[in-house]
Amino acid sequence: MISAFSDYKTVLDKMPDSIFLITGSKDTFTVIYENDKFHKLTRGSIPLGSNIVDYLNKNIKIQYSYEELEEKILHTDEQAIETTIETKDTGHLMFLTLSYYQEKTYLGVIRETVSINKIATKIQDIAYTDYISGLPNRACFYENYKNQINKSKKDGSMFALMLLDLDNMKNINDANGHAAGDELIRHASQMLHSFEKDCIKAFRYGDDEFILLISDITSRNFLITIADTILETFNLENIEVSGGITVYPDDSKDDSELLKYADIALYDVKANGKNAINFFQSIMYQKFSTRVALEYHMNQAFTDRQFQLYFQPQFDIRTNALRGFEALIRWYDKDLGWISPEKFIPVAEESHLVVPIGSWVLEKACSTLHDWQKNWNFTGIMSVNVSPLQLKKADFVCEVLSVRKKYNIDPKALELEINEGVMIANPEEIISILQQFKDKGFGISLDDFGTGYSSLHYLQMLPLTTLKIDKSFVTNLMTMQSIEANITDSIISMVSKIGLDTIAEGVEHQEQLHVLKALNCHNIQGFLKGKPMPKEECEKSFFNRAFTKNIEKMPSSY
Repeated sequence: MISAFSDYKTVLDKMPDSIFLITGSKDTFTVIYENDKFHKLTRGSIPLGSNIVDYLNKNIKIQYSYEELEEKILHTDEQAIETTIETKDTGHLMFLTLSYYQEKTYLGVIRETVSINKIATKIQDIAYTDYISGLPNRACFYENYKNQINKSKKDGSMFALMLLDLDNMKNINDANGHAAGDELIRHASQMLHSFEKDCIKAFRYGDDEFILLISDITSRNFLITIADTILETFNLENIEVSGGITVYPDDSKDDSELLKYADIALYDVKANGKNAINFFQSIMYQKFSTRVALEYHMNQAFTDRQFQLYFQPQFDIRTNALRGFEALIRWYDKDLGWISPEKFIPVAEESHLVVPIGSWVLEKACSTLHDWQKNWNFTGIMSVNVSPLQLKKADFVCEVLSVRKKYNIDPKALELEINEGVMIANPEEIISILQQFKDKGFGISLDDFGTGYSSLHYLQMLPLTTLKIDKSFVTNLMTMQSIEANITDSIISMVSKIGLDTIAEGVEHQEQLHVLKALNCHNIQGFLKGKPMPKEECEKSFFNRAFTKNIEKMPSSY
């Protein structure tokens, strides 16, 4: 029998699998052949003629007993059986195939695979690693965070969380594509990885957020140094980043609270100009709670139709003729009272509720314009504010055209009022959309001109018909000798040359009116000539020619 295999020994020795022949029964199976691979696998521990069972009992975990294996082989149609075996010391996983050769003689083949420990490690690596950044992911962070909490509770040590968020990531994705965004995340991850030490671990927390777990800290000055260095490093690479820091146990001993406070600190940085890293303070929580409450009430107000539309008149500065009205949203809450637009509009923008609110304003303003044209022969302009988020809606052009058609409004009577914020992301796309409106005859007004750092640049790019001079210039416009007068004169002269209409906002005093008239400003808007009023008050004041010198009993917040 052995001679039958001897001719094939060279071939069998080159096989990648361990091959052996055994003979016997029950607990005595003698090895009568082994190839080189089997000899190496067993490290020569089973000389020919020795009992393989002794070796298996000492070194191998096997699914079946030897009697069961023999019984299964004898009663299997293929007269062969496969089973899993595992080394007891290393957990090395292998597959054993036993085949019937002749009476009480069996051929064994062992095919190796990776160790169970290696498989488990690989699975854990995959589960705990972010595939884009290469950093440990959120799941890994939570595991480390839990361990750190337990450690600090036992030994009283301090640690900190630093939650970081890349600024303007959405704009980068929109302008350059998600591949560019992913590359930025990888670059940021490499920089954070360079900060890692035994006491500093970096994780990708999600999307454009990262979190550092900083252990064994002795003072906040250490954290300030880390934060300043990270911010400086990112800024040198032209990357802006915002961050919030919380400290255990100073800020909280509760794991969920500590994370929430880091997020609140980050939000506070974002709300105050971005590109900074600040510690959590209790006042931040108060501000955040107020914002959350405001957002809740605002959602309820929209559902319950509590918002109102007011209209502020605009006048030709030379003839005092009524140019038109700007539609302005107002909100009175039975619990909170009158709420200033300066408070709730930013929250509406952040929560994206500004999109449905904006649609309601457009519908209501056009409905009002239609009524005034039909019932009062009104020939002026209705100006409607449009949020950058509305302009990004895929169907916004269709929406405006549909509302215009519904109320049979001449496009020249409808003016869409925007601000420089529309140019932050995808300026080419925004310009294209606005050009479509201008080509169809709609007016395009740029609000708050002069408050942005690149206003002149936008004037050259945007397809405008009207420019509104911000009230920050008008406030101190009391004499022709003022700096504001010189600036305003330059603005009016420049935009008039390119054919734009001009409106000065916030005109409250006769002195301002006189200066603006001398500077050849075309139109004015402000409390001097008229406050924002409900539809019915506008009809009484203007269309019935019963406009009083002051609209009394209006909330001071107007």
